[in-house]
Amino acid sequence: MYNTLLNSQASISKLPAELLSNIFLLCQAVGSPRSYYSFALAASHVSRHWRTVSLSTPLLWNNIKVSKRALNPLARLEAHLSRSDDCFLDIFIYTPLQDIQPIMNLITQHSERWRRLTLVTDHDQLTTIQSCLHNSSTPRLEHLSLQIGITQEHNSPRSRYPGECPAIFSQGAPSLQFLRLGGLALGNLAPPAGSISTLDLDGFERYFMEPSQFVSFLETLPSLVNLSLGQLCIHHPRNPFQITKQVELPLLQSLRICGPCTSPHLALSLLVLPQLNSLILSELESFHSPVFPSVKELSLDACSFDEGAATNILLAFPSIAELTMDPLVPAICSMMTIPADMMDSRTPWPSLQTLTIREMGSSDVARLSIMVSTRIASECGIRKLRFDRRTRTTLRKKQCFDWLKEQMTLENCDQPDTWPVGLGYDDPLDLTILLCNALSTVRGTLSGGSASSRAMSTVALVTPERTKASGKLALQQRSLPLILFLILRPYIAAIRLRLAAPQIHPSPLPPSSLVLRVPDTIMSTRVVKLAVISDFTCPSCFVVQHELTAAMDYCKDNLELPLEFQFQHMPFRLIGAKCLEPGNTVERTKFYNCHLGEERSQSLRQCVTKWGEEKSIPMCVAPFFELLRFFEWYTDRPVGSTWNGVIGHTTNAHRLCYKAAQLGGQDAQLKTITAIFTASMVDAKDISDIKVLAEVAESVELMTKDKALAFLQTDELEAEVNKVADAARAKGITGVPVTVIDCKWAVSGGQSSDVFVQIFKKLAATNVGSSPSHLPGPAVPTQICA
Repeated sequence: MYNTLLNSQASISKLPAELLSNIFLLCQAVGSPRSYYSFALAASHVSRHWRTVSLSTPLLWNNIKVSKRALNPLARLEAHLSRSDDCFLDIFIYTPLQDIQPIMNLITQHSERWRRLTLVTDHDQLTTIQSCLHNSSTPRLEHLSLQIGITQEHNSPRSRYPGECPAIFSQGAPSLQFLRLGGLALGNLAPPAGSISTLDLDGFERYFMEPSQFVSFLETLPSLVNLSLGQLCIHHPRNPFQITKQVELPLLQSLRICGPCTSPHLALSLLVLPQLNSLILSELESFHSPVFPSVKELSLDACSFDEGAATNILLAFPSIAELTMDPLVPAICSMMTIPADMMDSRTPWPSLQTLTIREMGSSDVARLSIMVSTRIASECGIRKLRFDRRTRTTLRKKQCFDWLKEQMTLENCDQPDTWPVGLGYDDPLDLTILLCNALSTVRGTLSGGSASSRAMSTVALVTPERTKASGKLALQQRSLPLILFLILRPYIAAIRLRLAAPQIHPSPLPPSSLVLRVPDTIMSTRVVKLAVISDFTCPSCFVVQHELTAAMDYCKDNLELPLEFQFQHMPFRLIGAKCLEPGNTVERTKFYNCHLGEERSQSLRQCVTKWGEEKSIPMCVAPFFELLRFFEWYTDRPVGSTWNGVIGHTTNAHRLCYKAAQLGGQDAQLKTITAIFTASMVDAKDISDIKVLAEVAESVELMTKDKALAFLQTDELEAEVNKVADAARAKGITGVPVTVIDCKWAVSGGQSSDVFVQIFKKLAATNVGSSPSHLPGPAVPTQICA
């Protein structure tokens, strides 16, 4: 009662229900960094007043998302369906269940309210879905995406798509405009096609389609405006003299072809597209096509074309006015360069006005500068350049951004382009395909200043108080920002992940004139072997891992040193079996004080804290974490401090790193090491717990949590870890970290990235071994000894 009385007197409780309902809808519209996080559910669990308002707002519940990680999917579906009243429904279901009959029975009872329906399954659910959708009444359905999993038995031999498909929605779907068929849904389900304007066919490489099938299918779509063909294999006719008729799509304006698939030439040769304006090519290695003079917009997404394919593209689409490359295709850029003696009639793409480039590397800056300068000199200059954040940063570091800004208009294009253009809403399945496949180089969900990060930057937090009686939150005056913070807590986690990413801040380069380098310069590459002896309970090891990773990235991406790094993780155990029984843990502070002494432990803590503050590592003094201490009651773990929590044996953590190297090589091992250090040093988790390590393995997409637990419960790779750890002690190593370079030099302690950068510079310049000298001091001078 006391909390209820305090809540009723808070300012937030005095807002009219209509205004609070609108605030809820605005918060939900921002979106969530986690697909399984529901704002509606979180808002309904804050207080009685909030629950009453949220339950009386049907539009909070009509957007239903059930992902693979959702708990109790049936209960969530029932809650959303009952609380959404008679509103239209936007349903996205991605389920790994082998039996989805209960889910289908539940949602088909509300088929008349469907507006958008997306079903993704990992198993063959074709019969269940077909039987449930056959007689469903869908007068409002506008968007339908069906991605049905294909079991292993379909992998061989190559099969032909069925000639006739069972119909679904026998009562018709008069409003259906968007249709996506993937996996077993393609060729096995046939919805009404009369009003469809957007079609996405996501094929499977073990299935093929005859040209006559392809033509007959498209002939039933007279209103088609947007067409996407993904991994669609079309066989050539068995009879080479057989003439296959073409299909004319008079309204088609946008076409997307995604690989890997057979050559797009056959599919394009079957299509007559008089109004085709936009073409997207994704993940293709070769290209040949008939001429399409009407195409004005061309997008090349993750394509690796050689000079032959680039020439074919120039000839097939002579009227390009807007070109997008993600990343930049060197062969296309070279073809666009106009020599001084080239005749006007042979100028490549004379109508090109806008060029968009994403994820451009530093090695392509010279090629882009030469192309732009030659087109300006030939009076066929590009009027507008559009760059994403990474490309802008690369151009600034190469002193080219300001020069380009003087020549033409520059615009930002940080967000990926949606397909089709002007869809008007987020298509979750298509965004997943784009981000996971075509845009795999995108660095993070918050890069470029997303709406969620901008929303979080304006949140002001106040201190909550607990009542002595029950310990529950009592809402205080000016508590709206607090409540918003609690509801949007997952955004904090996303920001923390971004802050934890290795960063390096080099000194600014002196201004200089634009220097165009020869792009085909051949430099010999030296292999640098790096062996880091470390333990996950050591803060100095966390420092050196972060600094070494940042130095490696800086030398490759910024300095472009001709070096190839081979990284090797060498396990070391500060806590042995004699110090602590396996399975037991010890307080982190007590362990450091015991091994270093209180004075040295305090000094190490101050050094690591200062380093974390300078590098924006989310430790005890990083942004948000002083504030998060006020809300420790809301979290299920300690609030990120290097000295919080307990520590134990790290043998299993080292085993997981070895397993990462086996499964994914050096890159997977580096990601796993960073994630384990973050769990130990930032999140203060007990990494001797195999459940924590399983979560780490799942977070870096190394393996599923169940597979990780199964591996960690065995003794696989334990002998290898023990052998290396014992060998390190036998060679006289008693403290970590130790970084061994080319098996010749050992750099001990938590050194800064400047130390490693200078060493790498010297190795790249001399290409012979010599001991480094005159180096800056370490970032963290203390080395922890066993």
